[in-house]
Amino acid sequence: MTNENTDILSAQKNRFYLELMIVLSIVILLVALAIPIFLSAVQTARDQVDEANLRILNSATLQWLLADEANDPLKLETWQLQAELTGKYLEDWPVSPNNKRYELEQGQWVAK
Repeated sequence: MTNENTDILSAQKNRFYLELMIVLSIVILLVALAIPIFLSAVQTARDQVDEANLRILNSATLQWLLADEANDPLKLETWQLQAELTGKYLEDWPVSPNNKRYELEQGQWVAK
């Protein structure tokens, strides 16, 4: 091989590495932009699950309340009403994906 051929191969090799660096930089930039968007979407989904669980709990409490006129959620602690609802009105107690507890406040369920 002559020096001219070696120089051409070296230039092609350098251009390949430059293009590779540019492509990798673009991929890293796109990933860096996508991660916060993905994490935000995950948190939004978790919040929506909490809202759905609260609607389920409030619906089950309403069914329990309508089943007997003597039932009054204001007279019970959270754990007592949880025991009343689980099994008959709820198959299982819902779990918060945000690691919150569902508590009864003034007859309504809230996530804390």
